[in-house]
Amino acid sequence: MKYEELYNDFKKLFPEDSDYFAEQENKLGRNSLDLLTVVFDSIVSPYLIKLADENPQKAKKAFDFVEGMLSYDTDYIASVAEVSVLEMVMTDEDGGMKKLGKFLGPKSRSAVEQMAPYFNIQMD
Repeated sequence: MKYEELYNDFKKLFPEDSDYFAEQENKLGRNSLDLLTVVFDSIVSPYLIKLADENPQKAKKAFDFVEGMLSYDTDYIASVAEVSVLEMVMTDEDGGMKKLGKFLGPKSRSAVEQMAPYFNIQMD
């Protein structure tokens, strides 16, 4: 897993949704696609929240990828997972954490538990 390839690696897991990703990339703008934190915040996190309702199997697959990001030795990769994915899910106004909490792996759950007090979120 390389930092520069994170988003492409994620998209490869869901080739059937390439139209969704292309549409979101166009909305975001070409210049922003170089900023992985923005891409994961603006494209990947909403996608994960959408999957929770539409396709739990794909949501699990996506969170396995996030878990892998947290397991990687590079702080940059873990930071993208924590700040741009987990934080967005935790603070989603439509209950992202309630929808997606069941998909968290051990490292994701630990990261969420550490961040929860900063967002006044009670963990079950």
